[in-house]
Amino acid sequence: MRVSALDNKNKNEANNSIRPLPFLNTMLTIFGLSCEFHQRCQKYLCTFYFFYLAALCTLFGFASVFVLTYKMEFVNKTLNKSIMLTDTIQTVYDYFQYIVDIVYSFRYGRFFYHVYAKQYSTVDRILGKEMICIAIEERFKKSCIFLMMLWFLSSLCDFSAWVLGYGWIIPIVYSLSYVFVLIKILTTLDLTSNIMHIQFRVRTISDIIQNYYNSAKCLPGMAACDTVRNNDWFYCNGNSKKKDGSDAQNDSNLNKEEINKFHFLSACYLLIIEQCSYINQMFGMRILLNSLSLFIDMVKCLNLVIRMMVGSQHTLYNAGYFPILSTIVRLLTCIMILSIVVIHCEKTYRESDRIVSLIDNLVIIKDPDVGMRETMSDLRNLVQSRPINFHLANVLRLDYSLMASMASVVTTYTIILLQTIT
Repeated sequence: MRVSALDNKNKNEANNSIRPLPFLNTMLTIFGLSCEFHQRCQKYLCTFYFFYLAALCTLFGFASVFVLTYKMEFVNKTLNKSIMLTDTIQTVYDYFQYIVDIVYSFRYGRFFYHVYAKQYSTVDRILGKEMICIAIEERFKKSCIFLMMLWFLSSLCDFSAWVLGYGWIIPIVYSLSYVFVLIKILTTLDLTSNIMHIQFRVRTISDIIQNYYNSAKCLPGMAACDTVRNNDWFYCNGNSKKKDGSDAQNDSNLNKEEINKFHFLSACYLLIIEQCSYINQMFGMRILLNSLSLFIDMVKCLNLVIRMMVGSQHTLYNAGYFPILSTIVRLLTCIMILSIVVIHCEKTYRESDRIVSLIDNLVIIKDPDVGMRETMSDLRNLVQSRPINFHLANVLRLDYSLMASMASVVTTYTIILLQTIT
């Protein structure tokens, strides 16, 4: 059955609401990880679609087996046992993780992605689509460029260090690990893009509340307690009015469109919570495995750096301190891959906190009418009872405490490897 013109228009509107960067979407499509790619292939080119995914899995499977065989025969004899163990585990683990990435992308992209995108278009009709999408695209480009340049730099340095220490053949075989790191980065950027869509829409809700707050009158004697209107204080996001309140307006002067927005803010927040549920289902297990892979890589790099510094691990050729520096760059790359996601998760949590803080100030310091007071109180209760959370398959929450815990675990396991395996 042919898709009607109206259905095509709705799908295009829904997909444009999340506007992925063409470069990222192309790279994800090449590795079979693009949700939009899975959605398009649901009706068209199904035979080629399944053949392409099977070919990717087979290709990376043969490559992983070949690399493992080559390492065991020619390389592992020259490596410390602890480095050999972590490297072998990571090669097998990375391929397993890639298969899981494809399965989850296929499942949620093919069957649920259109509904997910469509709900964004519903929210954007109320909050203002163009402003949100442009802001997200500009911010996301910086994260994308930063991670891709960091991956290129770390891969180039690591490859050069292997060439100086072991010649050309072994580094070429080991270059498969750079491809798996690239896949981790692409998955991380895909998740970061989706988190930023949540973050900017929650920020838009808090901006709407702050704009109303700035236009409402204070209760008698409460003007000195009004910290929200202070341009140098925490709530300022470019929406604060002048400190003296000279341009404050009565809330009754708000136009009908502005008033209607407040009645839909709770509905928008509910839709955003549903979007978070999709993101957690789509990426939770994948990022959990991704984080474990980065953990293995960090343990391996830290172990290698320490052993090369103390002289228990040598290269075939004298490469000086360059292998140590290149390994440190790779270690920092692993840290930044996870940090980018956590930072944007924390920014989203702070926007939710900002909503609650603004409503508290509005109810206590300002004098909204009864209807507006009830509307804001309902939104506050909803935000507190249904907080935004991004988690790793319901095991760990993506926040700063995760980074501290991972740093502690990496240090612990590195010490164990240094003391028990020589």
